Amino acid sequence: MSVAATSDQTGAAELQAARVPALMYFHIPLEQYASVWTPQCGGLNDDGVTPVVADGGLYAALQQQGDVRATFVGHDHGNTWCCAVNDTSTPLSLCYGRHSGYGGYGDWARGARVVQLQLLSPGQADWTWSTWVRLEDGTILPQ
Repeated sequence: MSVAATSDQTGAAELQAARVPALMYFHIPLEQYASVWTPQCGGLNDDGVTPVVADGGLYAALQQQGDVRATFVGHDHGNTWCCAVNDTSTPLSLCYGRHSGYGGYGDWARGARVVQLQLLSPGQADWTWSTWVRLEDGTILPQ
């Protein structure tokens, strides 16, 4: 059974009752990452996209359920962009983190993607989010 099917079966009733916005983190990008980047996305696009061979229906589930606002991946160390997807009825962004460790490949400056959540009103389940990259030396790069 795929991850998407399991998620659909176990969470459908709860999601229908109250959709709580979510963020999703995983290592290898979905194939949709390969077609979403434009220069308007900002960030680095130095490494190409090496996506999963098959996502087991995960992207379709993200579109259908509509509660995930953004996905964050690593894998391609030279990419740091975050792009809005225009093929979903709810806002969805596909984002990369930042080359953060001392191992791996490449000589990009190390850092991390920071995600800030802001609750829109107390007692409600809706929020906004923003993101940026903070480099190891303290430099902050906009989205």
